[in-house]
Amino acid sequence: MVAQEGGPRADSKRMDRFRPTTPEAGTLAPAAVAGMKLSELIGALSHALDITEGQPKGHCIRACWIGMHVGRTLGLDVPALRELYYTLLLKDLGCSSNAARICELYLTDDLAFKRDFKTVGEGLPDVLRFVFAHTGLHAGLAARLRSVVHILRHGPRITDELIQTRCTRGAAIARRLRFGDGVAAGIASLDEHWNGRGRPERLAGTAIPLAARIALLAQVIDVFHTLGGRDAALREARGLIR
Repeated sequence: MVAQEGGPRADSKRMDRFRPTTPEAGTLAPAAVAGMKLSELIGALSHALDITEGQPKGHCIRACWIGMHVGRTLGLDVPALRELYYTLLLKDLGCSSNAARICELYLTDDLAFKRDFKTVGEGLPDVLRFVFAHTGLHAGLAARLRSVVHILRHGPRITDELIQTRCTRGAAIARRLRFGDGVAAGIASLDEHWNGRGRPERLAGTAIPLAARIALLAQVIDVFHTLGGRDAALREARGLIR
């Protein structure tokens, strides 16, 4: 669980112990030229990713702090911890790629949409409440009704499309930044669930890359701890394995 005292800066300092001792192969040169460690550069980038995902400042860093504790507890070796570290910091790398589509479909602010979508359950009542609460609130009545009907009619396909766009784009950007397949796979599978009901590939159990499983757990813990404290975070974390 993330301690809240001191805010993101304190969390960042506590996370220093988890910074990899060596970078991903081929990724150090640009940062080295600027006299900056790769981990520092990516840590700074993660704050921009927090903004594009509608999360409070420091979300990715706190998720990294949580996830690296999990990785160390599991006894992961140095290469696996390195992949996990960058997967956690860059998990939202593709989140801006579907922003325009969200605005078009839901007639809403994509940042508020993404922020609240992280707390929606899998049940139909939860989904319906979310759709009605976030679709076309500032649009005309006719436009709002058209959007709601379209979303309810094509909901699963729309969700698949949005997550597929985010995941594949995030993995592609990670590869362009010259991170390895392990980091790219962790980002691509972030929204897969243990029970096979996730997206985009409906992977289940151990078929999901370990880095993706840890990243999702860390993300859920931080989001729900921020919203509702320790009990809310534990409740949601336990729900991930059902």
